[in-house]
This record gives sequence, structure tokens and C-alpha cells, in this order.
Amino acid sequence: EIVGKCKKVTKAISGAGGTVQSEVYILDSIFISAGKSQCKLDSLNISPKDLMGYDVKYLYGNFGQDYINKFSEMKINFASMNIYFSNKKNN
Repeated sequence: EIVGKCKKVTKAISGAGGTVQSEVYILDSIFISAGKSQCKLDSLNISPKDLMGYDVKYLYGNFGQDYINKFSEMKINFASMNIYFSNKKNN
């Protein structure tokens, strides 16, 4: 569905390990949730391949600043491995 509906472009993807050029699909917007929190992200880059170099069967993604910055509070419980976002900002 993503391949058929989204525009494919080449973008620089940066992280702690450096920068790589990769083909990505641009998803106009999506609603995602973490626990009881939910927000809309615009212009989401979706990579059709693993960018981290790991041989994993399922990679669900990671939370970046684009999601975290939608909330004014984030709680991480390392004992139960839960994350909780609250006080959604009006941006």
C-alpha cells in the first residue's frame, strides 16, 4: 500500500553512527499511539530496508523527537519497560 500510494525519494538519514543516503517513501500523515497517548505526524519517512545493520525480522520503529515533542511530559518506567506521554501540546 505504501509503495503504491507514497512518493519515493532519496534522503540523507543521520544518526549517532553517521549519515547514509537511502531511498524512502514519504507518507503524508499518520496517527500513531504509545500507550494511551496519540498524535498525528506529518511527512513521515518510511524506509523499505533496515537502516541499522541488524538482521531482525520485525522492526517496529523508534520514537524520535517528532513524536516526543508533541507532549510536555514523558515518563519512562524501566522496571516494567513502559513509556507514558502526557500533556499534549497544541502545535
